[in-house]
Amino acid sequence: MADELQCKALSNLKQVLLSLISSLGMLQTGMVLGYPAVMIPAILEKEGSNSTFSVNINQASWIASLSSISTPIGCLVCGPMIDGWGRATTIKIINLPFILGWILIALYQNLVLIYIGRIICGIAIGLSSIPSAVYITEISTKSMRGAVTVIGSLEISTGIIVIYLLGMIFTDDYQYLAWLAAGVSITSTLLTLCFLPESSIWLLNRKKKLDAKKSLIEDHHADPRIAQSEIESLAPTTQENIPQSKWDRTIAQLRKPQSYKPLIIMNLFFLFQQFSGIMVVVVYAMNFAKDAGITTHVQLVALSIAVARMISILVAAWTSRKFGRRKPAIFSGIGMTISLSILTANIYLQDPAKSTETSEVSWLPVICLLLYIFTSCVGFATLPWSMIGEVFPTEIRGVASGFTACMAYVYSFLSIKFYPDMEQHLGEGGTFLFYFLASAFGTIFVIFYLPETQGKTLDEIGNDFAKRDS
Repeated sequence: MADELQCKALSNLKQVLLSLISSLGMLQTGMVLGYPAVMIPAILEKEGSNSTFSVNINQASWIASLSSISTPIGCLVCGPMIDGWGRATTIKIINLPFILGWILIALYQNLVLIYIGRIICGIAIGLSSIPSAVYITEISTKSMRGAVTVIGSLEISTGIIVIYLLGMIFTDDYQYLAWLAAGVSITSTLLTLCFLPESSIWLLNRKKKLDAKKSLIEDHHADPRIAQSEIESLAPTTQENIPQSKWDRTIAQLRKPQSYKPLIIMNLFFLFQQFSGIMVVVVYAMNFAKDAGITTHVQLVALSIAVARMISILVAAWTSRKFGRRKPAIFSGIGMTISLSILTANIYLQDPAKSTETSEVSWLPVICLLLYIFTSCVGFATLPWSMIGEVFPTEIRGVASGFTACMAYVYSFLSIKFYPDMEQHLGEGGTFLFYFLASAFGTIFVIFYLPETQGKTLDEIGNDFAKRDS
C-alpha cells in the first residue's frame, strides 16, 4: 500500500514537472504580452534617460498589437507540426523565434526592427499556444488533468509579473529588458531539449508501441507492467490507418458532432473571453487602470494586477480539480459582469475634476479592477486554454486546436489594436460598458452550452459530444 502511494506521488510530481517544462513557451508568451505595458509609457512620454526616440499613439498601438496579429500564423502552423512532428519536438523548436524576436528588439533603437521583432515574437506565441496544452492533456492522468492544464496560464501570469518587475527595476531601458527575455528563451530551449519525452498517445498514433511504453515510464514513473496496461487502455483513443489522405480524414472527422460541436463552442468561448477586455488589461495595464478611474500609483496597480492574475490562476487549479469546468466558468462570468458593471457606473458617476486634483487612491475602482482580474482568471481567462487540448478528438486535435487558437488571437488583436480607438470614440465609460456586455453575454453562453470535462477520459468527452443534440 505504501509503495503504491509512493508510486502515485512520484507519478503526480513527474506530471507537474513535465507540465512546467513543456509550458515554458507560455512563460515567454507572458513576457511578450506584458512588454508593451512597461515600454510604451516610457517612449510615449520620453521621460527615461535611456529612451532616445518617441512614438505617437498610433505607432504605440501597433507595437502593442503586432504580436497579436502575427500570432494566428503560428497557430495555423503549429497544428500540422504537432500532428506530424510530435508534441515534444514542436515544443523544443518554438523557442527559436522567441530568441530571434527579442534579439531584434534589443539590438537597435529602430521602430521598424521593433515592429519586426514583435511580429516574430507573435508567431512564436502562436507556435507555443497549442503544443503544451495538447502535450499536458495527453501525458496527465484524468485525476491530475484539471490541476496541470492550468499551468500554461500560470506561466503566462508569471511571465507578466517578471517583465513588470524588471520594468520597475530597469526603468525605461527596454533594450536591456529584451536581452534578459532572450536569456529566458535560451534557458527554456535547453530545459526542453534535455528533459521532455514525447507524448505516448502521439507515439501510439504513429504505431510506435515500444517508444510509447518508454515514454509512459518516463511520464508517470510507472513500471513496465503498468505502462503496458496504460498502452492497452489508450489504444481505443488512437486511429487505425485508412486509405485516405490526411486532409480527407480531417474533413471527414470535422463532419462528426464530436468534432464540430467543440469547435463551435470553444471559438465562441474565446470570442467572449477576448471582447470582455481580458488581454487589454495585460497589454495596456497602466492605461486600463487610469480608464477605470485610478489616477495615482498606476504602476503599482499594474503590478498588483499581474500578482492578482497569478494568485487567481493558482485558485483556478484547485477549483478546476474540485468543481470541474462549468461551475468555475459560471462563477467567473458572474464575477466579471458584476465588477465591470460597478466600474462602468463609477466612471459615469465620478467627478473628473475631483479625480484629477486629489492624490489619494480611489479604492472602489481598485477593488473592482482586482476583483475583475481575479474572477476572470478563475474561469474565462484560463479554462478555454485548459480545455482546448481535451475537447477535440485525437485525430484532429492538432488542426482543430491550432485553428481555434488562431481565431482566439485574431479576436485578441482586434481588442488590443482598437482599444485606443474605443477610448477616443466611446470614452472610458463606453469602453467599459462594451466589456460589461461581452462578459454578460459570455456568461449566458457558458451557462447553456459549456460542457463538463473534468474527471472524464478523452474518449468519454468525445462520446458526450456525439450524444448531445444541438
